[in-house]
Amino acid sequence: MRNTLFAFAISATAIVASPALADPVPPTTGTPAAGIFDVVYSGGTYSGNVQVTTDASGHVTVITGTANGDAITGLSTYAAADNYFYSTPSYVSFNGLSFSTLANTFGIGNTGLGDYGITDILSNPSGGCCGTHPLTLTVTQAAVPEPAAWAMMLVGFGGIGLAMRRSRRKSGSITLAQLA
Repeated sequence: MRNTLFAFAISATAIVASPALADPVPPTTGTPAAGIFDVVYSGGTYSGNVQVTTDASGHVTVITGTANGDAITGLSTYAAADNYFYSTPSYVSFNGLSFSTLANTFGIGNTGLGDYGITDILSNPSGGCCGTHPLTLTVTQAAVPEPAAWAMMLVGFGGIGLAMRRSRRKSGSITLAQLA
């Protein structure tokens, strides 16, 4: 019984991250949704790890991470970015997502040719889209527990506590009240 209760408690507290989202690049934008998305990108001399938080319309409200090893300082309007990020492919529109570091400003967009691309303000001050630098995006939705998951975690922790308390009582420990 104790092992069953312990196994239930452990399984109730487990949080499993969502699997990586698919990466085909259709020419139209994906589905807007509120969420937190981890984006790893690479291509040519560009690489980064970005986390974007979106509202229900897909508008990016918070962006953090690194771009080419530098910390991201915030969103930008470089390359006429609309700064929307979608929960399904295509993750960005042609105008895409733009963000800055202290060293540079970057724009990631859907080229409309079946791939994503990136450009930066130092090499392309006019901000023309990014077709000259193809980019690979790997997107995962960050695991954010919903209220029901929090409730299950609390039940799980309670079960662990109960199992530990019963285990302690069965081990024959003597309390101060019994010594008196």
